[in-house]
Amino acid sequence: GSSSSSSNSSSSSAAGASSSSSAITLPARFAVSGPSLAASLTCYGPYYVATQDSLSASFSVQATLVATLSAGNGSFYGDSSCAAGTVTTTTFATGQNSKSVYYSASQTGTVTVTAASGEITSGTASVSVLTSAIKMAAAGNLTCAVTGAGGVRCWGDDQGGSFGNGSTGLLDSTIPVDVSGLGGTATDVSVGNGFACAVVDSGAKCWGLGTSGQIGNAASATVYSPTAVSGLGSNVTQVAVGNASACAIKSGAVYCWGDNTYGNLGDNSVTNSNAPVAVTGYTGTVTRISAGTGHVCALVSDSSYCWGYNQNGQLGTGNTTSLARATQKYASGVADIAARSNNTCATMTDGSVKCWGANQDGQLADGTLTDVTSAATHPLSASGPGSVSIGASSICVQSSAGTIKCTGANRFGGLGDGSFLDSPTTPLTVSGVSSVSFLTGGGAYHCTIVGGLPYCWGLNHFGQLGDNTTLNRYQATSMASTLASFSVISTHSSHSCGLIGGVVKCWGRNSYGAIGDNTYVSKSTPTIPSGLSGGGATGVATGFDFSCAIVSGGAVSCW
Repeated sequence: GSSSSSSNSSSSSAAGASSSSSAITLPARFAVSGPSLAASLTCYGPYYVATQDSLSASFSVQATLVATLSAGNGSFYGDSSCAAGTVTTTTFATGQNSKSVYYSASQTGTVTVTAASGEITSGTASVSVLTSAIKMAAAGNLTCAVTGAGGVRCWGDDQGGSFGNGSTGLLDSTIPVDVSGLGGTATDVSVGNGFACAVVDSGAKCWGLGTSGQIGNAASATVYSPTAVSGLGSNVTQVAVGNASACAIKSGAVYCWGDNTYGNLGDNSVTNSNAPVAVTGYTGTVTRISAGTGHVCALVSDSSYCWGYNQNGQLGTGNTTSLARATQKYASGVADIAARSNNTCATMTDGSVKCWGANQDGQLADGTLTDVTSAATHPLSASGPGSVSIGASSICVQSSAGTIKCTGANRFGGLGDGSFLDSPTTPLTVSGVSSVSFLTGGGAYHCTIVGGLPYCWGLNHFGQLGDNTTLNRYQATSMASTLASFSVISTHSSHSCGLIGGVVKCWGRNSYGAIGDNTYVSKSTPTIPSGLSGGGATGVATGFDFSCAIVSGGAVSCW
């Protein structure tokens, strides 16, 4: 009746445990899953308090686990309306490995699992809640959001210390991590390759990788906490971050710092600068800036200017010559400008969308796979400023009806329509969201906000979608993931299977029947394999285009 506990476990004997009984030990693998990001709601959940090893009746000594629940500025409840009274504990019966609770709060809560009887190891886990995301930024494999309370939280790839939490451990995270030491209220955030910047109390602060001077603090070193950009002072209204450089609007003028290999600082030179330099070549008051991998564009009244890297025609000048100073693209009629990766799109005052630059996956939707150095009219109309999102190989546009449609590459689900098919000509509707209020794009994924709750879709290898998994999402997925109640998940190159209450469900590529539903049609939602709907399964594993499960009675079934 005993087994070795894991090396990071600590034993705890509960009151009333019999000293003559054989010790039951269980690895401290307790977890809390559920929505990582939430709007400012009165009741949200469920959060699943779970063990990865259920208490079994075969143990020689019965034991009961109690999850002790604590919260910051909120409470846990046992019902989905948060109306039946608060709960501070939830008990695991013998053989049970999952309980759900609901949470009403604006801060994080902690769950501590201990033994109420018998002798058993304990563990802890946390619930992560983000209130009212007001703005999101995505690039590469990193996503950050400004919270309604004026904080910043980041998740995904922590390359270079881009979480800004003071840690040098550089551990990726599939749930939001608080940026620490902002020293004020954040109103804007932008992310790049291993670093990020924010507007904090009308000043600019950056953190993360800094070897090209992109932190802007007159040094060229990595920093792990928010650091003030030198010389900008106050009156900063926006930041825009590229691959290894950054820009800010201060008092209607643009200043940039960091890598300047292709003139992306716009100061008419190609010399790197670890402090802000003034962009040259434009006249007027700048109201918006947007940065791609190595180029930057600005909105000046209703005209647009771009500068920097131009190999794919992303400056829209009709050629591929990089420029070290701002050059006008449109003299009038522009309502918004968006630059990301190696593309640029302008939303015109009549709602039409003009895009140019890279087109290797048909993201410009002009019927070709040829880069465009001037401009191509996108088949979609935008609802207004902030309605165009550019990914590495896809472009999404928000319509006036609040829906989102995308064109380009879809191999990781970047078009969000639930399929794997590229669409270089016909815009595909993103499934799972409507009435959206914001749109942003990363490397091969996009995110939006609906009622304060972020939804994302596409590539998720580093957890950049923030849904507490690293599974790619082929349709818009909120942090309240449908996978939250799975006790076991097994993934392979292009498909996954999981167990929920003894029932096997699989999803992903089905070219060789790995989903087991008697078809070869890929599935973007969990699907029960034929003949296994009765439950009783105790294990599941996936290989390259095939799957196996331990089914009722201990037999192994594969497909």
